[in-house]
Amino acid sequence: MTDDAGDNVVVLGTKDGDNGVVLTRSATGKDLVELPSTVDDESVVTTYQPYCQPLVLLGSTKPFTGGMIQVNNKTGETIVNVQADEYGNGVAGAYNH
Repeated sequence: MTDDAGDNVVVLGTKDGDNGVVLTRSATGKDLVELPSTVDDESVVTTYQPYCQPLVLLGSTKPFTGGMIQVNNKTGETIVNVQADEYGNGVAGAYNH
């Protein structure tokens, strides 16, 4: 889909070995949300901040042991991570400099 200026604001395409992906973009062409298809039980939905850095990631762990939530700060550094460990147990972390 394009906006009135003809710029892509919603992209339906392929990624990672021709698997489907949906990408939304701002009016200035910056990525906002990426919704990829699952590849080998690994997939991450990513929202982006205005500086094109990943902001929030929701997905699965690698290798797959369960789900994962990651929150980054404005420079792209992870500040919160909640996920399953290699045994499937819950792990939560909060990070600073």
